[in-house]
Amino acid sequence: MTVRFRRSAGIVLGALLLLNTACYAYAPLATGVSVGPGTSVRVHLSAEGSQELVGSLGPGTVAAMGMLTERRSDGSVVVGVDAVERLGGARQSWSGVNVVTLMPRQIASIDAKTLDKQKTRAAVIGSTLGIIAVFALALATGGVSGSPADGGTLPPP
Repeated sequence: MTVRFRRSAGIVLGALLLLNTACYAYAPLATGVSVGPGTSVRVHLSAEGSQELVGSLGPGTVAAMGMLTERRSDGSVVVGVDAVERLGGARQSWSGVNVVTLMPRQIASIDAKTLDKQKTRAAVIGSTLGIIAVFALALATGGVSGSPADGGTLPPP
Protein backbone atom coordinates (compact mmCIF):
# COMPACT_ATOMS: atom_id res chain seq x y z
CA MET A 1 0.00 0.00 0.00
CA THR A 2 1.48 3.35 -0.97
CA VAL A 3 1.75 6.30 1.36
CA ARG A 4 -0.48 8.32 -0.96
CA PHE A 5 -3.22 5.67 -0.85
CA ARG A 6 -3.07 5.41 2.95
CA ARG A 7 -3.32 9.17 3.37
CA SER A 8 -6.20 9.38 0.92
CA ALA A 9 -8.01 6.52 2.65
CA GLY A 10 -7.53 8.26 6.01
CA ILE A 11 -8.98 11.49 4.68
CA VAL A 12 -11.98 9.69 3.17
CA LEU A 13 -12.62 7.85 6.46
CA GLY A 14 -12.36 11.13 8.37
CA ALA A 15 -14.89 12.72 6.03
CA LEU A 16 -17.28 9.80 6.50
CA LEU A 17 -16.94 10.13 10.28
CA LEU A 18 -17.80 13.83 9.98
CA LEU A 19 -20.87 12.98 7.91
CA ASN A 20 -22.00 10.43 10.49
CA THR A 21 -21.81 12.81 13.45
CA ALA A 22 -22.72 16.22 12.04
CA CYS A 23 -26.07 15.50 10.49
CA TYR A 24 -28.52 15.03 13.35
CA ALA A 25 -30.58 17.41 15.47
CA TYR A 26 -33.43 17.13 17.96
CA ALA A 27 -36.81 18.28 16.65
CA PRO A 28 -40.08 18.65 18.57
CA LEU A 29 -42.62 15.93 17.90
CA ALA A 30 -45.64 17.15 15.98
CA THR A 31 -48.95 17.03 17.83
CA GLY A 32 -50.33 13.51 17.80
CA VAL A 33 -47.08 11.97 16.55
CA SER A 34 -45.78 9.13 18.67
CA VAL A 35 -42.32 7.57 18.61
CA GLY A 36 -41.58 4.01 19.54
CA PRO A 37 -38.86 2.16 21.42
CA GLY A 38 -35.39 2.52 19.95
CA THR A 39 -35.84 6.20 19.10
CA SER A 40 -33.23 8.63 20.39
CA VAL A 41 -35.09 11.32 22.36
CA ARG A 42 -34.60 14.44 24.46
CA VAL A 43 -37.20 14.77 27.21
CA HIS A 44 -37.64 18.32 28.51
CA LEU A 45 -38.63 18.18 32.17
CA SER A 46 -41.39 20.20 33.75
CA ALA A 47 -40.50 22.23 36.87
CA GLU A 48 -42.14 19.48 38.91
CA GLY A 49 -40.13 16.83 37.06
CA SER A 50 -36.84 18.64 37.68
CA GLN A 51 -37.59 18.69 41.41
CA GLU A 52 -38.86 15.10 41.65
CA LEU A 53 -35.97 13.62 39.66
CA VAL A 54 -33.10 15.25 41.59
CA GLY A 55 -32.28 11.85 43.12
CA SER A 56 -32.08 10.16 39.70
CA LEU A 57 -30.77 12.90 37.40
CA GLY A 58 -29.13 15.39 39.74
CA PRO A 59 -29.95 19.00 40.62
CA GLY A 60 -30.69 21.58 37.92
CA THR A 61 -31.56 19.04 35.23
CA VAL A 62 -33.89 20.47 32.58
CA ALA A 63 -33.69 17.65 30.00
CA ALA A 64 -32.62 14.04 29.70
CA MET A 65 -31.29 12.54 26.44
CA GLY A 66 -31.13 8.88 25.55
CA MET A 67 -32.89 5.91 23.98
CA LEU A 68 -36.62 5.50 24.46
CA THR A 69 -37.05 1.94 25.73
CA GLU A 70 -40.77 1.92 26.53
CA ARG A 71 -43.87 4.07 26.15
CA ARG A 72 -46.58 3.05 28.61
CA SER A 73 -50.37 3.34 28.31
CA ASP A 74 -50.50 5.73 31.29
CA GLY A 75 -48.39 8.25 29.32
CA SER A 76 -45.12 7.58 31.11
CA VAL A 77 -41.93 6.91 29.17
CA VAL A 78 -38.87 4.86 30.07
CA VAL A 79 -35.58 6.29 28.79
CA GLY A 80 -32.06 4.87 28.89
CA VAL A 81 -30.37 8.17 29.77
CA ASP A 82 -26.88 8.83 28.38
CA ALA A 83 -26.73 12.63 28.84
CA VAL A 84 -28.50 15.39 30.74
CA GLU A 85 -28.89 19.11 30.12
CA ARG A 86 -28.49 21.44 33.07
CA LEU A 87 -29.86 24.93 33.71
CA GLY A 88 -27.94 27.28 31.44
CA GLY A 89 -27.72 24.74 28.62
CA ALA A 90 -24.64 22.77 29.70
CA ARG A 91 -24.80 19.20 28.40
CA GLN A 92 -23.20 16.50 30.52
CA SER A 93 -22.60 12.82 29.77
CA TRP A 94 -24.49 10.78 32.30
CA SER A 95 -23.14 7.86 34.26
CA GLY A 96 -25.74 7.83 37.04
CA VAL A 97 -29.04 5.95 37.02
CA ASN A 98 -29.32 4.90 33.38
CA VAL A 99 -32.92 3.77 32.99
CA VAL A 100 -35.38 6.38 34.24
CA THR A 101 -39.19 6.27 34.17
CA LEU A 102 -40.72 9.70 33.53
CA MET A 103 -44.35 10.27 34.48
CA PRO A 104 -46.55 12.57 32.35
CA ARG A 105 -46.52 15.33 35.01
CA GLN A 106 -42.68 15.33 34.87
CA ILE A 107 -42.55 15.85 31.10
CA ALA A 108 -42.82 19.28 29.46
CA SER A 109 -42.12 18.02 25.91
CA ILE A 110 -40.31 15.34 23.95
CA ASP A 111 -38.00 15.87 20.97
CA ALA A 112 -36.87 13.10 18.61
CA LYS A 113 -33.41 12.95 17.06
CA THR A 114 -33.82 13.36 13.30
CA LEU A 115 -31.68 13.81 10.24
CA ASP A 116 -30.91 17.52 9.70
CA LYS A 117 -31.01 17.94 5.90
CA GLN A 118 -29.25 21.31 5.89
CA LYS A 119 -26.33 20.08 8.01
CA THR A 120 -26.13 16.91 5.94
CA ARG A 121 -25.99 18.87 2.69
CA ALA A 122 -23.28 21.18 4.05
CA ALA A 123 -21.23 18.25 5.37
CA VAL A 124 -21.45 16.37 2.06
CA ILE A 125 -20.45 19.41 0.01
CA GLY A 126 -17.62 20.35 2.38
CA SER A 127 -16.27 16.79 2.54
CA THR A 128 -16.45 16.37 -1.22
CA LEU A 129 -14.60 19.64 -1.83
CA GLY A 130 -11.99 18.68 0.77
CA ILE A 131 -11.38 15.28 -0.81
CA ILE A 132 -11.11 16.83 -4.28
CA ALA A 133 -8.63 19.40 -2.98
CA VAL A 134 -6.45 16.73 -1.35
CA PHE A 135 -6.38 14.59 -4.49
CA ALA A 136 -5.66 17.65 -6.66
CA LEU A 137 -2.80 18.61 -4.36
CA ALA A 138 -1.41 15.07 -4.41
CA LEU A 139 -1.54 14.98 -8.21
CA ALA A 140 -0.03 18.47 -8.57
CA THR A 141 2.91 17.69 -6.28
CA GLY A 142 3.52 14.23 -7.67
CA GLY A 143 2.55 12.52 -4.44
CA VAL A 144 5.21 11.13 -2.12
CA SER A 145 8.54 10.28 -3.65
CA GLY A 146 12.22 10.62 -3.05
CA SER A 147 15.25 8.58 -2.23
CA PRO A 148 17.29 8.10 0.92
CA ALA A 149 19.83 10.51 -0.50
CA ASP A 150 17.41 13.46 -0.53
CA GLY A 151 15.60 12.67 2.72
CA GLY A 152 12.96 10.36 1.28
CA THR A 153 12.49 6.70 2.05
CA LEU A 154 12.18 3.70 -0.20
CA PRO A 155 9.14 1.43 0.11
CA PRO A 156 9.72 -2.00 1.63
CA PRO A 157 10.52 -4.78 -0.87
